[in-house]
Amino acid sequence: MMWRAGLLSPLGLVIAACAQPLQPLETAANRVEIVQQRAQVHYELAITYFRAGQLQTALAAVQKAMAADPTFDAGYHLRALVHMGLGNSADAESDFQRALQSRPKDGALLNNYGWFLCERNRYQESVAAFELSVISSKEITRPLIGAGVCSMRVNRADEAQAFFERARQADPENVLAAVELARLHFRRNEFDAARAQLGGLNRSPRATAESLWLEARITHRMGLSKERNALIDALLQKYPRSPEAAAFERGSLDG
Repeated sequence: MMWRAGLLSPLGLVIAACAQPLQPLETAANRVEIVQQRAQVHYELAITYFRAGQLQTALAAVQKAMAADPTFDAGYHLRALVHMGLGNSADAESDFQRALQSRPKDGALLNNYGWFLCERNRYQESVAAFELSVISSKEITRPLIGAGVCSMRVNRADEAQAFFERARQADPENVLAAVELARLHFRRNEFDAARAQLGGLNRSPRATAESLWLEARITHRMGLSKERNALIDALLQKYPRSPEAAAFERGSLDG
């Protein structure tokens, strides 16, 4: 209520004489606060359901949040993601556009919209959204990697490499950027370059099942059986129930 104290303090003498007429304003303010709190509760429930993959329940919760407070702009972003997960492309597009009207420089929103466009093969629009997210975000590696992955989906390997390298420059410790850049080199049969992206990572606590498996496949193609076996051992020891460990058990090193 700091705004009210700051507004009324210069009118101290008038407040005492006009206390009753000001009461409806206070009541209205309280009502707005109650409405906003109710919307926030439903919104937080919707996030919980969304993260748990309960999309229909998440949709019902975010609808309640927006019904409680039609000005609750964050609801449009979340509802867009829910519709996206449910495959409701037209509804997701509408909610993304509505969210962007009120938050045109929201980096997370632009990043998610970029993924939405990428999944619908709207490459140019997708990259434009990711680039806007880079400008608007403090954490720029995510949209850069997104733009790179989207570029790979439409066989624009040079553009993808540029995006992945920008991500690596922005955050040299980023695991996903290293893996994606290594995967690109691997697909080009540039094995030394691919392995150079993963060597330091896989010898650190940051190694993932994906990074270990990818380097194991690279060293297998290079004929480095000792190195390959060490990577497989690390994979099976650290991530025995991972999809990558299952792929090894199926004999998918050459896949």
